[in-house]
Amino acid sequence: MNGKVLKVAQILIGNYKWAMSKRKRDLYEVLGIPRNADQDAIKKAYRKKVLKYHPDINKDKETLSLFREADEAYKVLKDEKKRKICDQFGYNAVILYRFGAFK
Repeated sequence: MNGKVLKVAQILIGNYKWAMSKRKRDLYEVLGIPRNADQDAIKKAYRKKVLKYHPDINKDKETLSLFREADEAYKVLKDEKKRKICDQFGYNAVILYRFGAFK
């Protein structure tokens, strides 16, 4: 096998294993919205969470991780293709989508 291809394969496998080890909450739960929410409801819920957990507004140490979690949920749910993959296969499939799966 070509050295570059092998290295890329090792990186992808490592990233896959890392992604599968991360347990994420349901993205809809993170934003506090139902699964059939439209884009306006998603955006409204995201803005509400950002105002609540933004590090410049709330200095609690735990809020930074909650802020990042809300940001990641919004990034996935605002994109129809990623949202569909997440609904069908779960959040970890969205991570695999970033590495070229589902194209």
